[in-house]
Amino acid sequence: MASLHKQNDRIDLRISQEDKELIEAAATLKGQKMSAFVIESMRQVSQQVIETNRKISLPDESWNKFVEMLMEPAEPNASLLRAAKALKANS
Repeated sequence: MASLHKQNDRIDLRISQEDKELIEAAATLKGQKMSAFVIESMRQVSQQVIETNRKISLPDESWNKFVEMLMEPAEPNASLLRAAKALKANS
């Protein structure tokens, strides 16, 4: 996967000989230079971590309660009404 962005930044890593050999073998099997393989792999894992942490997981019972609260919101209490009034006055 060729990058369209200039690659000026560096990351220096110290890894074990065993890890280096493993990465070199995988890069060779994919027909990539080691640096391209490492960049592609780190990008994929980074995207997966970010995507996973953007999602909210709830048990079914909690999800159903959440949806119910969205569909049938409670009446605003006195504190919320005062806060809305204050916000409106300051706008």
